[in-house]
Amino acid sequence: GSVATDNNQLYNSPVVLSCNTIASSSASGNINFNNTVDGGFSLAVNTAGTTTFAGNVGTTTALTTLTTDVGGTTGSAADGCGTGLSAGSFAGPPVVMA
Repeated sequence: GSVATDNNQLYNSPVVLSCNTIASSSASGNINFNNTVDGGFSLAVNTAGTTTFAGNVGTTTALTTLTTDVGGTTGSAADGCGTGLSAGSFAGPPVVMA
């Protein structure tokens, strides 16, 4: 599945993937996952804005892959490391948030 917008995307509730998913913003919108992200599928995030993971990723159910694109930055403010990734690709500059 895919979620495509021109602006920001904000996910305040836990996200559980039920299929391979692409979240994208065509106008450099920020994409913010403010809770956990889980599910046995791939997640690709494409934006020239900032992608933020404020909760753990793949802790309950591992993602098969997590990919971000070159255009933006990727940040994490999670309390611990999301250990549930089979593979990951982070093309933008990483930012660790307190």
